[in-house]
Amino acid sequence: MSMQRAEYVRVLEHERVKRPGCSTYLSGADFSGKLVAFGCGDGSVRVWDWQARQEVQQLAVGASERVVDVSWRGDLLAGAGHDLKNAYVWNGVNGSLLHTLTGHTTQCLSVAWHASGLLATGDEGNVRVWDGLTGVPQRVLTEGTPYHGLAWYGDLLAGASNDRIVRVWNGVNGSLLRTLPGHTDTVSRVAWHRSGLLASSSADGSVKVWSMDSATPLHTLVTGSEAWGLDWSGDVLASVAYNGKV
Repeated sequence: MSMQRAEYVRVLEHERVKRPGCSTYLSGADFSGKLVAFGCGDGSVRVWDWQARQEVQQLAVGASERVVDVSWRGDLLAGAGHDLKNAYVWNGVNGSLLHTLTGHTTQCLSVAWHASGLLATGDEGNVRVWDGLTGVPQRVLTEGTPYHGLAWYGDLLAGASNDRIVRVWNGVNGSLLRTLPGHTDTVSRVAWHRSGLLASSSADGSVKVWSMDSATPLHTLVTGSEAWGLDWSGDVLASVAYNGKV
């Protein structure tokens, strides 16, 4: 967890803010400089200035739409809309909605930006790649399983899937490069280390660390409960478990 993430956790603990502006549950968070965005179950995305400890934007997509994941690229903020099967791209600073990405056949579960402006979205059966700057679809990576988490490392795109497998594509040209079995339940999140190692968390109560040179994990870390959050800070790997422990 980075220092700004750690500082914001302290802010939330100090202020006892459990749902920052959300009228229902909080689902997904991402940071961009001093801003942190939260996806909400009430059909909104809340943008906070974590240094000033105040909300600066409320991005509404409708009460019937739960926003279950968010991702920043500069001032651009993407959100995964669960119920209306859309993804959204806003200017997260001024609050304007730039694109509504339609075409998902099932609920949109995850979003992740590539440095070039490509945007990956995961739904209940596919990973889709869009030009996130124009909203134009580029390709569909079809694997027939829900994708709960996506993460880029250069042109490599990793997907956390419901079928217990981690997949890695070249997200730019669409080729499948790696299939990483080993988890025994849903894979919930994936996160890249700066060296190119990949971590995956799972509802099987484990976190695995992979090298792209092998389909066998380098390490298996036992969390003691379903693991649903994952992040690197330097060489430190943090995971959030369903039992509330980190």
